[in-house]
Amino acid sequence: MDRGAVIVIFIAVVLSVTGVSAQERIKMDENYSVSVVIETAGIIENLTFADHTNSKDEGNWIRLENGKSVLLPNITFRYEGVSYTNYTRNGTTVTVTTNPKLINKTVFYPYKHHQVHTPGSVNNITAVFYGSTCFANINVDAHLINITASDMINMLDEALNGNTIPFHNLLNESVCSTKKTLNETGDANLDLGRPIAGEYMIVIINRTNRDIQLFSAAPVHVLKYESAVTVSPLAPQPGDFIDIAVELRNATKWNYSYHAILLHEDDYRAAIVLQSNVTIAEHDFNLSLNNVRRNKTEITGLDRYTLIEIVEKTTKNASVGFTKSKETTASLTLITEANMKLGEYVLLVVVNSPDEKLVALNQTKISFTSTGG
Repeated sequence: MDRGAVIVIFIAVVLSVTGVSAQERIKMDENYSVSVVIETAGIIENLTFADHTNSKDEGNWIRLENGKSVLLPNITFRYEGVSYTNYTRNGTTVTVTTNPKLINKTVFYPYKHHQVHTPGSVNNITAVFYGSTCFANINVDAHLINITASDMINMLDEALNGNTIPFHNLLNESVCSTKKTLNETGDANLDLGRPIAGEYMIVIINRTNRDIQLFSAAPVHVLKYESAVTVSPLAPQPGDFIDIAVELRNATKWNYSYHAILLHEDDYRAAIVLQSNVTIAEHDFNLSLNNVRRNKTEITGLDRYTLIEIVEKTTKNASVGFTKSKETTASLTLITEANMKLGEYVLLVVVNSPDEKLVALNQTKISFTSTGG
């Protein structure tokens, strides 16, 4: 999967958590969504995922600042499945309890834009955690960790199978961490410094003994280069060839992969379904998480679909271009179909390095005009 597409999907995938008692089947209230209790040789660890809502101010979301805005797809989240499951593997018993109020509840991600950053910025990366007022005055730690969103999902999958050691280790190796006390409305302002180019996650947690309290998480992308994109014609008609010129600014020559994907705004959406046994499955993904399935032991499909395969399976109102070049400039041509509908399209141009790391991202709006008489 193209990592540029990951940016606009994984915002709503990583849930939040807070601790509960493991001495009985957990009693959930409306503030929590999922609780995980792990018991090995009499030692108990607790994880509890806080509920997310549609609210911009109360939804337990992190909103980044001081970056370049990228339009997000319309993201929805829904849980389908059982409210309780318990299993034992290799001497470890894992109990997962889901708040019954969460089942079949649809949550809409409330923000239209996400921020991406470049290391040349004169400003620190800042963010705001908009938590529920039920978390007012709680002490938390904000960690910036060097990990991709998909790897974060894999690590949480490990935790769901009873192994929280990778998560603890990663928190101990944070790029940046700061202690905060949430204010009277459950919010906090965060300063993440100026990290070097890379893919990160910011997590809001509270660790006490063997319990991890994770209130929220969000991906942070610091791009290596800025990019400029020129499109011709500016107002194409269905059936036209669209020429795209890409320039990496202040970049060195290397073996780059240049990707371009054009999607109609109506198809620029994602629906995330959390299924029984706490699994994540594909449901009407129209940009990048197509056919991703997660079971008790692994996530499959995350890196096995090219942009072309994704678009072919999701929408006919789209076009994809790809090229490789050792230069810091590249030209691509998108072929559009005569039956593509009119309206606004989103053009994502992504540049990857040989190790598939995202180094640049550009987003442009294109309007398909009437074919006339």
